[in-house]
Amino acid sequence: MYAATKASVRLMTEVLSLELVPRGVTVNSLDPGPVEGAGIFTQMKDDLRRSFYEKTPLGRLPRAQDLVGALAFLLSDEAAMVSGHHLAVKGAFRI
Repeated sequence: MYAATKASVRLMTEVLSLELVPRGVTVNSLDPGPVEGAGIFTQMKDDLRRSFYEKTPLGRLPRAQDLVGALAFLLSDEAAMVSGHHLAVKGAFRI
C-alpha cells in the first residue's frame, strides 16, 4: 500500500504538471522519506530506527528544517521552469 501510494503521488505530479501548464501552473512534489524526530519514526524500536540510519549514505536522516529549503526553492521564482518534478529530500536513503 505504501509503495502504491508513493507511486501514485509521483504519477499524479507528472500528469497534473502537463494538464496545468497551459494555465502557467507548475506542479511538483516533495518526498521527505523518514524525518528525524517526526511522526512514526519516533515510535519505532531502537534497532529498526538504527537500520534507517545505516541505510542513509549521507550519514543522517533529514530534519524538518532540511525540508524547508527544498520547499522554499520549489515555491520560488528560481523554480519557474521546474514542473513535474518529484524532489526527494532524504539523504540518499533507499529502502
